[in-house]
Amino acid sequence: MQDVMNEPDSMGIKWEPQNNYPGARDLYLQTLDALNNMSPDGWLYFLEGTGQNNFGLNWGNGLISDVNIIKKYGLSDPNYFFQQLLTKPYVNRVVFSPHVYPPTITKATFLGDSLWQQCQIAFGYLQTRGYCDSNGKFRVFPVVIGETGSFMTDSKDNQWLLDFADFVNARGGARAYNWQSAAGWLWWAYNENSGDTGGIVYNNWKALNWVKLRYMINSMGLVPWYKDTWQQ
Repeated sequence: MQDVMNEPDSMGIKWEPQNNYPGARDLYLQTLDALNNMSPDGWLYFLEGTGQNNFGLNWGNGLISDVNIIKKYGLSDPNYFFQQLLTKPYVNRVVFSPHVYPPTITKATFLGDSLWQQCQIAFGYLQTRGYCDSNGKFRVFPVVIGETGSFMTDSKDNQWLLDFADFVNARGGARAYNWQSAAGWLWWAYNENSGDTGGIVYNNWKALNWVKLRYMINSMGLVPWYKDTWQQ
């Protein structure tokens, strides 16, 4: 598995070229072409979006392809990238991997229906109806939540995480927006010294944060390897 480019938004990269620098569309395509030449059928490619923070989900955006929404919010446009991707021999090994975080990190306060609608427009559509170009080429893509996490000490974060878990697992009210469970998810971070989220372990690297683990098990669907003995 290759996580090709981590949070391109943080580097000011848009889909389009700008200021004589390549855009994400060229960086991704050229990198994937090269990797595929080195190892055909060898890797899964995890890709993130960029240039669409105006829509509201912060790192979770960047993959919106609806031209009306792109125009309304002045977003960077990934359509050229998607159109080219559909012609590539490795298209069936591409996984989209947005990083989606709660209010204490993103300052976005979407909950319930508004969160589910945001997620579906931003990336969920890729795993349900998929992407279709003007020539009728079509592909449904797997979505893996590349990062999510929180200290889980803020009530708004905790409600957001419950609502987000419903979207990830396509259940409850979220099914009105998303009927396909995500292919997977990853939690940030394991180590305690993450300033944004803290860790799954505390500073001694031994004691487990059971508030987070219970959330992952009860809400996100984590099945721990020690499931016969884990603490309720």
